[in-house]
Amino acid sequence: MRRQETAGLSRERGQSLVEAAIVVPLLLLLLAGVVELGRAFYTYIVITNAAREGARYASLYPHYCLGIEDAAFREAEEGQVDLDGCSISITTPLDPADEPCGGGVAPAGEPIMVEIECPYQTIVGNLLGLGDPFELTLRNQATMVVFGLD
Repeated sequence: MRRQETAGLSRERGQSLVEAAIVVPLLLLLLAGVVELGRAFYTYIVITNAAREGARYASLYPHYCLGIEDAAFREAEEGQVDLDGCSISITTPLDPADEPCGGGVAPAGEPIMVEIECPYQTIVGNLLGLGDPFELTLRNQATMVVFGLD
């Protein structure tokens, strides 16, 4: 009788091992997806803050494009996100063709917009074979009113 009970326990252990072998990779993949989503969301928030900081600077100095871009880069750097490879565009929403950095006019009282577009490379996409590297585009913009030229 004892021999049959021991054989039953052995089969249950084997079944548990197979179940664990199936479930553990799925749980690890789910965990990696949550971490990746967190990384992407954090990067998006930093890009949003960088666009706001650039727009804030642009509202004070609308024709100083290097300063606008520098303000956005500094804000992203404080958030530990590298904006190399990102595009920063500075426009006036009333006339998008009128780019202040191209010599256009951004008079006091008019809005000025800073848009940042960045490629985001995922880690999980590489693990799943979705590309080398699997890339998303994160984009955000901020608009503020020009106070005047200083």
